[in-house]
Amino acid sequence: MAQSASYIKSKENPETIGWELFEVGSHEEVIRLASENSNSPFLSQLALLAKIEEDIKIGEISPKGITHLSPIVEAYLNVQKKKFKDASNHLDLYFKNSNALVCFQFIKLSVSTYFKVEKYKEALHSISLYKKKHKDKAFLSEEIQALYELKEYQEVISEFQKNSSDLNSPLLLKILGMSLLFLGKHKEAEKILGNIPGRLNLPSFEEKRKEYESIIKDIHKYEMKSQSLSKKELEDLGFAYLFNGNYAEAEKTFVRLTDLLK
Repeated sequence: MAQSASYIKSKENPETIGWELFEVGSHEEVIRLASENSNSPFLSQLALLAKIEEDIKIGEISPKGITHLSPIVEAYLNVQKKKFKDASNHLDLYFKNSNALVCFQFIKLSVSTYFKVEKYKEALHSISLYKKKHKDKAFLSEEIQALYELKEYQEVISEFQKNSSDLNSPLLLKILGMSLLFLGKHKEAEKILGNIPGRLNLPSFEEKRKEYESIIKDIHKYEMKSQSLSKKELEDLGFAYLFNGNYAEAEKTFVRLTDLLK
């Protein structure tokens, strides 16, 4: 169970009961409990979140009172308005509190919001808080995606080694393959990417370096027609970038190519 805030004093406290109901997704029960305890700002805010989780129309609402939940309430409301940057700032504030309550719903919203504004370190932090309290792998896929976006390629591989039986989607295989590629493990990358529909041919540096020297000289020509390149031309451009040390552009090109090969 998630950590209770300091002002939740006992199991008989309606706020404790409300939080436990929210954690397990009993949102209607939370709303009922809040109506029976209308003097509780905590339950009022929790009921508001329960309504949002249940897609109940809430209109323009000013959350009642100030509680530990206030920042995440504001985050939820900003997500409803598609103000993801503002929502992420409220999430930052919420998770700075050592008493922050953590549950699946909160982390799901947080990770989704952080991804939209490319705050991958913050997404990882929120996932780490969830993992401290829950033993399941609910956010394993998102954790690996965030690590990849942060170029923590060795960490990506480490997570795959620990959880290989749970990670077999095309997206995650692509991430593993690209991570291996950028760590210079070309044979391993070829094996992984070979499991994705279509196939990236991954030559060794030794075998193909001379072949790509001429393409490196013509990179600018490829770039001028980048939107109309064939799959083979995209592959050539990706390796030209790679052998020329332009790893960021190589990554973008290979990601684009593997998307086409799905």
